Amino acid sequence: MQQFKMSNFEQKMHLEAKLFLSNQGISIADLSKKMNLSPKTIKILVKELILDYQNQSESLEIYENEDIIFMGVRKEIILDPKLSKFLHSPKLKPGEIKTLGYIAINQPIEQQDIIDFVGISAKRSIQQLFKQNLIAMSKIQNKYLDENGKERKKTTKEFKTTKYFADYFGIENNINQIQEKLSESISKFS
Repeated sequence: MQQFKMSNFEQKMHLEAKLFLSNQGISIADLSKKMNLSPKTIKILVKELILDYQNQSESLEIYENEDIIFMGVRKEIILDPKLSKFLHSPKLKPGEIKTLGYIAINQPIEQQDIIDFVGISAKRSIQQLFKQNLIAMSKIQNKYLDENGKERKKTTKEFKTTKYFADYFGIENNINQIQEKLSESISKFS
């Protein structure tokens, strides 16, 4: 049986369609299996699609977070107050609420600290919260000495809430005020 070879354009078209139909993003590994292409080829196609969307689309974007590929409305459009009546509220699962609360109270906070408190399921929750623009990530370079006394660098991910988070919950986008407000709310239930 002869296997049909798709052109680069057709591969990108199929990838784009799969991303459009997915509401939670798709991992590179899953895309590789579904499209019968190597993960390396998928990464190349994703980078090309990201560039295509940056150059051609004014409202949609394709982005990657922790090897999960997403297609969605550009964040600057989501944050436009004129469009808020058309948007649905974030649908948060209990684990996502726990993760978001922990990030909000302890921000900025490293990913490993979140996982240590919430559990390994926090990784998926972080991806969903990031996708919904409730949290932002930055990468921090830390230096340390290894067992041989050589200086090494380690990159860690740090998370904090976004302006959209503050707007959504009707509070000022000030870390101290967010933490104070959440602490007050928690103490009412304690």
